[in-house]
Amino acid sequence: MTPLRSLVTALLALFCAFTPLPAVAHENLPIVIDFREVVPGQFAAKVRLPANVEPAAAPDLALSPPCRLARQARTTALFACPRDHRPLAIDLDYAGAIPASALLLRTEMLDGTEHSAVSPPGSIRLELPRAETPLGVIASYVRIGIEHIVFGADHLLFLVLLVLVAGTLRRTVTTVTGFTAGHALTITLASLGMVHVDGAVVEALIALSIVFVAVELARGQADTLLSRHPALVAAGFGTLHGLGFAGALAKIGLAQTSVALSLLGFNLGVEIGQTAFVFLVFGLMGAKRRRGMQNRLGTALTLRRLTVSAIGVAASFWLWERTSGLFA
Repeated sequence: MTPLRSLVTALLALFCAFTPLPAVAHENLPIVIDFREVVPGQFAAKVRLPANVEPAAAPDLALSPPCRLARQARTTALFACPRDHRPLAIDLDYAGAIPASALLLRTEMLDGTEHSAVSPPGSIRLELPRAETPLGVIASYVRIGIEHIVFGADHLLFLVLLVLVAGTLRRTVTTVTGFTAGHALTITLASLGMVHVDGAVVEALIALSIVFVAVELARGQADTLLSRHPALVAAGFGTLHGLGFAGALAKIGLAQTSVALSLLGFNLGVEIGQTAFVFLVFGLMGAKRRRGMQNRLGTALTLRRLTVSAIGVAASFWLWERTSGLFA
C-alpha cells in the first residue's frame, strides 16, 4: 500500500469514526458522585450521569459496615452509620458494562470539610479524604480538562483546521494562543455566573464555527480575514467554544471551597490537552514534509482537501443535528 493510500485510508477511518457521534460532541464528562453528611450519622449519595452514559450503567453505591443502606431511590441513596463512625470509602458495583467515563467524587461534611477527587473509569472504591487540599483540587480539575479535550471530537477537529490555517509553527502558536485566550475568558465568566447562554444554542454555533473555517479553507482564497489574521479570528471563535466548555463544567460543578482553583485547574487541563494535540498534528505534518511527500504530484493538496472536506462534512452533520434539536 502506498503512503498516500495509507494516509487516505486512515483519514477515511477517522471520518467514519467522527461522523456518527451524537449531536453534543463535547459531552465526555465524568460521572459525578455527590456525597454529603446530612445529619450526624446519616449520609446522602447522589449519582449524576453525563449524557453519554445510559442510566442502566449507573454504579450502585455502598458503605462498609457498620453503615447500612437506609433508603434507595433511582440515583440517590441514604446511608445510616453510628454517630461516632465516619465512613472512609464508597464501594461501587457495576451491574452491566463499565462506563468509559472517569469518576468525580465531591464530598461535604458537617464539620465544613469538602473534597473533590477524580478516579479512573471502572474504579470500584473511592476514598473519602477528610480535607480538601489546594493541590488536590487543581490536580483533579486538570485531569477533567485534559479528558474533556481528548474526547471532544468537535474541538479537536477545530484545532486541526487552525493548524491548517496557520501553516507555520510560529503562526500556529499565535493562533492557538488566541483561541486559548478566548475560551479561557468565557469559561471563567460563564462559570462565575457573569454570562448566561443557552447550551443547546452554543453547541449549534460551535458546529457552525467548524463549518465556517472548513469552507474558508476549501475556498483557498489568500486575502481573507482568516488567512491574514488567524489569531484574531481564533480568539473570537475561542469565546464561543469557551461557552461550550463552561456548560460542561457547570454540569460537573466547582469545588465549593476552591472555585478559583477549580477554574485554574480546568483551564490548565484544557490548555495542556489542546497544546499536546496541536503539536502532535503539526509534528505529523512535518514528518510527511521531511519524507518529501509534498513533492509528489498533488499529494499534499489532495490530503489537505480530503482533511478539510471530511471535517466540514462531519461538522455539517453536527450542525444539522444540533439545529434540529433546537426545534424538537
